[in-house]
Amino acid sequence: ELDQARTVLAALEKQEQDLLDQLRSVRSATHAQKIRVEELIRQLPRAPISRLPNELLVQIFKLSLGAALEDDLLRSPDRQLPWMQGLAGVSRHWKDTILNSPSLWTTILVTPDSKAALVKMRLHRSSQFALDI
Repeated sequence: ELDQARTVLAALEKQEQDLLDQLRSVRSATHAQKIRVEELIRQLPRAPISRLPNELLVQIFKLSLGAALEDDLLRSPDRQLPWMQGLAGVSRHWKDTILNSPSLWTTILVTPDSKAALVKMRLHRSSQFALDI
């Protein structure tokens, strides 16, 4: 009976080793495929809007913001940040452009209900640009 138990144990250990080898092989293939997918994504043609110079993109954002302010769509401080976050959520490029463009942060609406942290954030992001409060 001991010999039979040892034989079964040896078979199970071999099966375990075979499965570990198979797992390593699958992990290696998965890693290689992830690299391939990333490479193919980098080769995809970029959308025309992604090729616009940052300066032009900022001007488009400013026009959009100005139109929304004129239409009273953003006349509440609570609406301005979600509007910017919506644009920033389009792509990493748009987010970086918005966050690094002080001219987009110069209009600050202040009401009795304004949150101090949001006003401070806009002041910080507007840098040295003239403010419209």
